[in-house]
Amino acid sequence: MRRLLTMAEALVLTAAVAASLTWGTRTVSAQAGSTVTWEAESGTCESPVIKKTGSRADKKPGKPSKNSGTGWIEIPDKANGEKKEGDHPGKAIYKVNVPAAGQYTFWARTMWPNGCGNSFWIRLAERPNQLLGEDGTYDVYKWRKVPNKLTLTKGVNTIIVANREDGVIMDECQITTTSVEPQGPIAASAGALAN
Repeated sequence: MRRLLTMAEALVLTAAVAASLTWGTRTVSAQAGSTVTWEAESGTCESPVIKKTGSRADKKPGKPSKNSGTGWIEIPDKANGEKKEGDHPGKAIYKVNVPAAGQYTFWARTMWPNGCGNSFWIRLAERPNQLLGEDGTYDVYKWRKVPNKLTLTKGVNTIIVANREDGVIMDECQITTTSVEPQGPIAASAGALAN
């Protein structure tokens, strides 16, 4: 037999639902859109960008975080010689399966060693570089985004992570049409990359 909720029961239920959608001081809400996440080490690398395997923890006080998956990519310290910032040889290439055409935000979970190693270039094939990074958070994994959206077509799109500074690490990449900021390690999407 069905019964209607009393006003008190409805208020308690509303409060419980609202509490379940709050994480710390940040409200989490579901959004419609397309999101694809992949491991940085899953692409094709050209030296001095290299793939590393294993587990690497950051230096976050209290609760260090580790890389997701089985590894990461990095540009070893001093790979660019005395010239720090700029266009250097080396890149990681990803053939990303994009579910729908649209404007996508590119995110990457990275770790910077210092102010002389805190950025990558991001670009689509045959397009200009866009800056990822140049912030002052060091020795911890953090999701960073390219300020300008990428215009992607449905199907396979080539996204390039290129060498700008040495000493940098990239753990994961994500493209999304939502405004949700990724947090922590995220499982790779099934079929994210084309073979």
